[in-house]
Amino acid sequence: MKLYGTVKKFLEPGYGFIVSDKIERDVYFHARDWRSADDPLPGQRVMFELIPARIEGKPEQATNVHPIRAKTTATDVLAGIGALAKGGE
Repeated sequence: MKLYGTVKKFLEPGYGFIVSDKIERDVYFHARDWRSADDPLPGQRVMFELIPARIEGKPEQATNVHPIRAKTTATDVLAGIGALAKGGE
């Protein structure tokens, strides 16, 4: 079952936590379960699945964590072109 949430934090050792309206606790995820070339960022919307924890006695954890990319609009493209023309990023 696909669930949706937001990256709460991602720590340098390679793990992080997701918050979701459907789950009353923070959900652990490991970098090996992150499905993007870019690092997870706090506040980033994600889609994920739950699996049994790899460590006995721990709550379920997230796997197949995919970032949800916002749709780019023509206004976004024009704003980006304008920023580049002015020397911005």
